[in-house]
Amino acid sequence: MKKLLLLLIIPFLSFGQDVYNDLLYYYSFSENGNFLAADATGNNFTATLNNVENTTDRFGNQNSAKQFNGENSFINIPYQATALAPFPVSYSFWVKLDSVGHVGGVIRSEFIENYYTGCWVNIQPGTINMAYGDCGTAGEQSRRSKLTNHFFLNEQWHHIVAVFTDSLITNPSEDGYGASEMIMYINGFPVMGDYSGTGDEYCYGSGYDLGWAMDIDDINANNGYDWGGAIGKFDSNTPASPPPYGDTIYYFKGKLDEIGYWTRALSSDEVLEIYQNGLFDECLSIIDECGICGGN
Repeated sequence: MKKLLLLLIIPFLSFGQDVYNDLLYYYSFSENGNFLAADATGNNFTATLNNVENTTDRFGNQNSAKQFNGENSFINIPYQATALAPFPVSYSFWVKLDSVGHVGGVIRSEFIENYYTGCWVNIQPGTINMAYGDCGTAGEQSRRSKLTNHFFLNEQWHHIVAVFTDSLITNPSEDGYGASEMIMYINGFPVMGDYSGTGDEYCYGSGYDLGWAMDIDDINANNGYDWGGAIGKFDSNTPASPPPYGDTIYYFKGKLDEIGYWTRALSSDEVLEIYQNGLFDECLSIIDECGICGGN
């Protein structure tokens, strides 16, 4: 059913194939199984599901989105060197919270427990933020974040795009001075927010040798130097922080759908088109024929 709806939308799309340029992976979450999530781009980022269930999407179609339980649900994105992209990069996804007020990770490009590396998007109590890490131990000293002033007042579907630019904020009097500019769109339009954290430059942990600051025991525990990304969880190593934060992993609770990751910045026009008309519709319409993904 989801595919039929997408086929009806195709004639009204205006952005053509350009929106797919530099799209590294895309998960439609249209599989019937609960073990793997296919990457519709053909770039072989097939992801592994952990305690994630099939659910309805924003149109009410069965087996067309993923449900996370907030306790131990997450998805592992496999490591590939192509994912270690410099800024700019962009995320796009649909999200529906089970309840407003919890803390949970949505997606991060690289997940290393107790360290802030790569870039990510998290749910905070009532709102949402985006951030990147400098490869230091988890904490505000190792990250730069932008917390939006948009509050989720109800448990409805929202479309989110997070753009991490390669432009530094160079005005000393401007909020976020020294950070890479970050732009978040909610339901097609940019939202305001405040910067926090004192981290240095954007950094990936994968591929580092023993000269890196990471403890050798942590490296051995994580089976070497190559880590993939994650959907549905984030790590905090700040036990002194007040609830709901602390030294733990925070799992997302709710629904996620149509997650895409680009190694470039999406334009505001592309963001609005994706929100209004959907992402990757033309590929989804032939996904069964291509043999890339299961579909419905």
